[in-house]
Amino acid sequence: MSDISWRESNNWEITRRRDGAFLVRVPSTVGNGRELPDAVFTFRAVDPQYSYWEQRWQERKKMRDEGMIDT
Repeated sequence: MSDISWRESNNWEITRRRDGAFLVRVPSTVGNGRELPDAVFTFRAVDPQYSYWEQRWQERKKMRDEGMIDT
């Protein structure tokens, strides 16, 4: 199995909830014949990673608003 970095795959979804938290979902892949559940993370304003995900969300929102992506 070859190593694929998270940045290379860029296969994740981000949602901003009503409470301002970001929900990040990384879809699973099939490995060794088994499908694992998606990895799901939530980041709130008090989390050190919050600003990183806020920036990613803003970038994706801008791309969506400009018609560059569908999601």
